[in-house]
Parts: sequence; C-alpha cells; structure tokens
Amino acid sequence: MHSPLHRLHRAACRTAVAAGAAAIITACGGSEPAATADAVRDSAGVTIVEHSAAALERLPEWSVAAEPDLTIGASADPADDLTEVAGGYLTPAGEIVVAEGSAREIRIYAPDGSLRRTLGRQGTGPGEYSALTSVWRQGDSTAVFDMSARRLTVAPNDGSMPRVIPLGRTGLLESVQGTAGGRLVTWRLDGDSLMAVGSGSVRVPQHVLVISSDGAAVDTVLSVDGPLFYLPSASPGWSGPAPVGLGPDTRMRTIGDSIVIGTNNRYELVTYDLAGRPVRIVRMAVPARAVEEDDVEFLREAEWEEFQTRFSEMPAEIVAQYRGFLENQRYAETMPYYDMLAADPAGNLWVQDFPRPAERYQRFTVIAPDGALLARVRLPDGVELLSAGDSAIVGVWRDQDDVPRVSRYRLTRE
Repeated sequence: MHSPLHRLHRAACRTAVAAGAAAIITACGGSEPAATADAVRDSAGVTIVEHSAAALERLPEWSVAAEPDLTIGASADPADDLTEVAGGYLTPAGEIVVAEGSAREIRIYAPDGSLRRTLGRQGTGPGEYSALTSVWRQGDSTAVFDMSARRLTVAPNDGSMPRVIPLGRTGLLESVQGTAGGRLVTWRLDGDSLMAVGSGSVRVPQHVLVISSDGAAVDTVLSVDGPLFYLPSASPGWSGPAPVGLGPDTRMRTIGDSIVIGTNNRYELVTYDLAGRPVRIVRMAVPARAVEEDDVEFLREAEWEEFQTRFSEMPAEIVAQYRGFLENQRYAETMPYYDMLAADPAGNLWVQDFPRPAERYQRFTVIAPDGALLARVRLPDGVELLSAGDSAIVGVWRDQDDVPRVSRYRLTRE
C-alpha cells in the first residue's frame, strides 16, 4: 500500500510527462529511484535525474587510505617547505603540481616526491606572478590566473616559454576556471544589487562569464542566485552589506566544455553548455539540516580567533567593532546542501557535503557524467581535497605548527 507521499510523487511524474517537461529519471512505478536508470530526453534537450535519500545511503564507499604514501613539505630541506598552498593537481603521469602562493611559483614533483622543476617567480614579467589565484591543468601545461596582474599564464610543465593572456578588459575577477577547449569561465556579483541590499536577507545575483581563449571576447551567458547578504544595522562602525552566516552560496565547476552550477536552493546541480543552455539537472531528495546554536558559537569563536591572529595590531576601536559584528551577525536557519565541487580524470563530479563548523573531515558524493550516483568518499580527518585521480587523491593538511603539507593517499574504488 503506497503512502500519500508516494502517490503524490507518482502524480508529479505523470504531470511532468503530460506537460512535455524534461524526462525525470526515477522509478515512477517502483519503490526507489535507480541511480543507473535510463534517461529519456524531451524536445528541449534537458535531462532531469532525481535520486532519493535512500539511494544515497545505499552507495558503495570508495576508501581513502588512512595514512599517506607520500608527503611534500615535511623534509629537512628548507627548499621543500610550503607556506601557502594556492592550488594544485595530479597529472596523468602521477606528477603532483603545487602552487606555492608565498613564493609565487609552481612546483612540479615526481611521483616519488622529488622536485623536478619550478615554474615562475614573483614579479610582473612574462612567467612571473603577483598572486596565484586559480591553478589548473591545461594539457601538458599549468594555467595560472593572477588576479593582481589580471592575466592568465599558460606555463608548459617542461619549463619552456609560457603564454600570457591579458584579461584586463573583463574587470576585476576573483577566480577563473578553464574548459577543455581553452576557454575560461568565471563569475561576478551584480554590483548594483549588492549595493541595494537592505535589512532583509537577499541573494545577490551572480553573472557567469565565458571568455575566449585569447581573452578578447567576454560573454555573460547566464545569471544565477549568488551569496545571501543583509545590511547589518546593529553593528556600529560596520558599513555595507554582510554575508549571512552559513547561508546558501553558489558553487561552480567546469568539466570538459560544460559548466556545473549549484545554487544551494535545494540539492540540485545543473550542467550548462558554454552558451548558458541547461543540459542536465541532477537532484537529490535529501532534507536540509537545521543550523544549531552550537554551529553558530563554534563558527563565531573560530572567526574571532582568526581575526585576532591576523589583525592583532589593529586599533582597539576597530577590534571592538568587529567583535560587535560577530556577536550580532545574522545566521541562516538551515545549512547549505553542499560545498566544494571537484572533478576527477573520468569527468565524474565530486560534491562535498557541506560540513558543520566543528566537523574536521570532508565527505563527497561522486556523480557520473550522466547523472548516476557512483560512490561516497570520506577523507581522513583534517585533510582538504586538492585533486582526485584514478587511484589516488592529493590533499592538504596542517601539522601541529599550522604549517601546510601536501600528501598523496591511495584511493580504492570499490
């Protein structure tokens, strides 16, 4: 005998089909959705893939070794030290590429951990960097977006002459991602909407931009919900909008020549082509988790400690103002569904569960390119994913002195 919810679900399936909407991958006549069900495209060419919470719970676990088989930055050689890991990735040959932000250089390590070469240095000339803002693999090269210099550098990993692409005409960008065809994807908050934020909580639109490989053409392909902001009225000395603590925010990842975007309005991830047209929607029927008082207190104290560490020389008046802001900051009622989006060499999407502030581990759901659920993966405590490979992951963690290390862990795909 079916529950009222199940009957409602079946009615929704019939309504969608009758209306000619995009096909929904569910076992509309069965008890549970199947992650590997066949998709049927409608005339608009959009596929909707829906999974239940039970389907998520049934997924196999891909195991990550508890201990690393290689660690970078822990040797006695000072040249091996890491200060700021700004990004990095695994190459198909097993090399580990690390962007060392403080030194403004790219370090390429052999699979055995030995340093093969460095690319770049601090400066403003070709192949030099002011800031390593975004880093990714582009063929046999490393692409580096320098927000300060407002340009992209494509540096061959063999150390040959890099190619520099100016991006000044795009305006100020915080982050950039690359596509398989060499185009760039980025996003920008709508400034007018941000300045118009009032006392109510408002999601400021975010515009997604696609930039040609030479940086000459910039197209705004779509706009989506961005971060949740409000205008604090009970924080003396604070001017301008502020983000709602633990509020929903948008996440984006390029995979091949597609853009995956999740706005955290629900557990939904939309794949777009580079013209901004939706191609696939993946949804999971998981409930939103409530923000608890312990979450707020933990986050408030963590942010206060970080402020004291980084800005200990600030005038007492400013310190008091920031403390007042933290004590009166607005927080969301429910947690976001997901945080980081990553991809592996097979084009699978790794979606991080949004962690509670006190949680020290990252947990991911791996989704195949067709929207099927593949596995769940939990990283060792304190390890942040840097790159996922076929048989290993590379992560960043900090030792007892808060010094970053980059480690490789064996990944077993069950």
